[in-house]
Amino acid sequence: MKQEGSNSYIVPMLVKSMELLEFLAKYHNGLTLQELVDGLQLSKTTVFRVVTTLLDMGYIGKNEDSNHFFISRKLFKLGISALGEENIVERAIEPMTRLRDEVMESVMLGVLIGDKVVLLEQILGSHAFTFSLKSGTSIHLHASAPGKVLLAAHSEVKREELVQRIDFIQFNENTITDAEQFRDELVKTKNIGYGVDIEEEIIGVYCIGAPIYNQYGDAIACVWITAPKGRLPLENFDTVGDKIKRCADQISEKLGFKLLK
Repeated sequence: MKQEGSNSYIVPMLVKSMELLEFLAKYHNGLTLQELVDGLQLSKTTVFRVVTTLLDMGYIGKNEDSNHFFISRKLFKLGISALGEENIVERAIEPMTRLRDEVMESVMLGVLIGDKVVLLEQILGSHAFTFSLKSGTSIHLHASAPGKVLLAAHSEVKREELVQRIDFIQFNENTITDAEQFRDELVKTKNIGYGVDIEEEIIGVYCIGAPIYNQYGDAIACVWITAPKGRLPLENFDTVGDKIKRCADQISEKLGFKLLK
């Protein structure tokens, strides 16, 4: 019989497997076997056994050119299903595709996980040059359209809690690094119904995003477009922003949210 406080039921190899996944999740470009061994401070044999098992089950993948292991889409989807929004990608594809056909730019879908926005899905743009991100890529809250959108849509208490946790990294001269200025930006985002990134992380890149709501009225995701500034002039932001909001509303309705007519 298990005694209170005893760890006799713990499976050591399972613990090591979860530690490996948690560690690997921090490195979006993946890690080699030796880097995993060094980082986890486990024997090479143990790490090899864990990696081989997770690779066989499809929870991690391997880049054969670089020999880097990375978190797979299967594991990522498992995490999203834990949020109770496992159908969001399926229901978002059609509206996202229509939006892409309208604006010709890459359309992206992401959710707030912890203190980052994480990319779920994307519909690539129609131009010869278009933006593409790897599923699972994490995006900073203070220097992105989706980050502003999802923070602005939260309650004041939750929003302030997240703002206080932000590390206001300065990517360039356009990055908002002052918390008070960022709070003002969130108020503006909430009022106009969409958020923007005007070269705040990457020079020459603009983004516009809008919130997606579930049946309970909670903002659970964001849809946004990413484009070179030359193809998305500032004077077009309101027009394009309205199209993105319409796409977000269509997805929200598919999730059971009742829009005010």
